[in-house]
Amino acid sequence: MAIKAVIFDFDDTLVATNQLFDAVKAAFAKKMAALDLADEQILPILNDFDLANVRQRGGLAKDCFPLALGQTYQHYCHLRAKPCDPALVREFENMGWQVFEEPVTLLPGAKELLTALLPHYRLLLWTQGDPATQEKRFQASGLAPYFSHFETVPAKTAANLSDLIERLKIEKSLSWAIGNSLRCDINPALAIGLKAIHLEISSWEYEHEEAIGFFYRAGCLDECLEIIKNNFQLTIDN
Repeated sequence: MAIKAVIFDFDDTLVATNQLFDAVKAAFAKKMAALDLADEQILPILNDFDLANVRQRGGLAKDCFPLALGQTYQHYCHLRAKPCDPALVREFENMGWQVFEEPVTLLPGAKELLTALLPHYRLLLWTQGDPATQEKRFQASGLAPYFSHFETVPAKTAANLSDLIERLKIEKSLSWAIGNSLRCDINPALAIGLKAIHLEISSWEYEHEEAIGFFYRAGCLDECLEIIKNNFQLTIDN
């Protein structure tokens, strides 16, 4: 019997993550302004350092964001010809590390969607980042009972998604991928022949990319269920 699966992203697909980083960015900008080390470009510059760190490490390493905060502070010290305080570098980096200690918050409709899909599909969670951090957050989310497989990769690619599908003997023509990132969730899925639903919620610049094929769009998790039901004319109870 063909195995049908729905492959979910984790961050900003099932749990709120981007808003945690945004809160730290706002606090950082406020502190930098109080030091007279800020201008209207501070958040774009912070983002540039963060992206550069991700690219240098080949994926979402845990220290990319904390390092970017310290790097941005040092950049403005140099720009304004002010001495750089090592204690402040550490303080700003610690602000970034605090993101990973925040409580996990489910996005609206997460459990309802998983509950509706579970009798009909094998549910897989495919995420990226630091394995220990993602495992901790996954267990804290309370979603583990819904999933038959959980996997963290340094960076999502079509190659490692294809490897996952082959290892678990998933039938691609009957399966879906759901995520908020065109780069990391949608394009890898399209590249190997999965149907894909892009959850169109706030995401950071790294996630942005032109899609390589047709995909479905959903403004919330409730709409994902309707797309799958309509596509296969399934009778799925909410």
